[in-house]
Amino acid sequence: MRRNDIILIAVIIVVALSGIVALFFLQGESGSIALVSYRDTPILRIDLADGSHEVLDETRVFRPAQDESHPVYRRCFAEPAITCVMGELGVVVIEHAEGRVRVIEETSPQNICRLQGFTDSPYQPLTCLPNYIVITVLAEEEEQDDVIS
Repeated sequence: MRRNDIILIAVIIVVALSGIVALFFLQGESGSIALVSYRDTPILRIDLADGSHEVLDETRVFRPAQDESHPVYRRCFAEPAITCVMGELGVVVIEHAEGRVRVIEETSPQNICRLQGFTDSPYQPLTCLPNYIVITVLAEEEEQDDVIS
């Protein structure tokens, strides 16, 4: 092996290790605010730390005053950690617990959004494409920018 080959191998190893370390630190980052959007318009803001939420669009978020006799609607009010929003194809049931958020029920052909599971990472949004619902966990910098504006 020549000297240049050894240098090339060392550079490749350093670059690969740097990438692994960067990914490790980025995946460890979590946010405390989940923003639920319908067609790129925020409709609900959930504080993952204490479970409180702020309704940004009354027409897309279910309230107890609506028909609670329907089985899906009843589930929306069964627990404080469950919130329901209206997507393009029907109701999307969102659970937020222990600083994480997930979709537990939805109306879509393949239920991919439900299968994505929990997230607390700004780098792993939950996307329900047939319903046009996207749940994004905001990074701390974005939370501060959101409060300022």
